[in-house]
Amino acid sequence: MAVSVGVSVTVISYRGGGSDTPTSPSTSSRPSVTTSAANTGFGGVSTTARNCPAAAVDGAGGRCVTTPECWSGITDISGTITVSLADCRVKHVWETFAIAPLPEDGMTNNARDLIKHPTVKALCSREVMLKSRTATGRAVTGRWSTDILPPTAQQWSDGLRAFRCVAHAATEDGEITDSHFG
Repeated sequence: MAVSVGVSVTVISYRGGGSDTPTSPSTSSRPSVTTSAANTGFGGVSTTARNCPAAAVDGAGGRCVTTPECWSGITDISGTITVSLADCRVKHVWETFAIAPLPEDGMTNNARDLIKHPTVKALCSREVMLKSRTATGRAVTGRWSTDILPPTAQQWSDGLRAFRCVAHAATEDGEITDSHFG
C-alpha cells in the first residue's frame, strides 16, 4: 500500500518598513483623484504621459502618476503582494514612479513571475526611475532602488490588470518624507 505525502513551503519576504499588518489599498483608502477615460484601467489613479520617462519605454504603455502615491511597506508571500498605502507627507518607504497595463504575455499578479518579464524590467528600471524624480527626489542623498507592485489579490479579483513601478531610497533609517515622483 503506497502513501502519498505532500509538503508545502511558504517563503515570506518583507520589503521595507511600515506596519506589521499590511493591508491592500482600496479605492476607499486612496486619496481622491479625478481620472479621465484614458486613466480608468489603472485603478482610479490619475496618470499622464506628458514629460513622463515611463511613456518613452517602447511597448510598455507606461505612464507617470500625477498625484504622488506612497507606500509604507511591501509584503511578498510566495509572489503574492500586500501593501500599505501611506501619506507621502509623513515617513514612508516606497513611492510609485510609473504605472502600466500588464503585458499581454505577462497576465499575472505574481510579483516573482512578473519581474522577469522584459517589458516590466525595462519600465521599472533604475534608469527610468532616475529620470522620473522631481527636484525633491534628486536632492535625496540615499541610493535609490526599484521594485514592482502587481495587482493585489483583491485588485486582481476586481479585474485590475495594471502594475506599478516603485522606488525606495536607502536613507539612514530606510524611510523618506515628502514626494519625489509625480
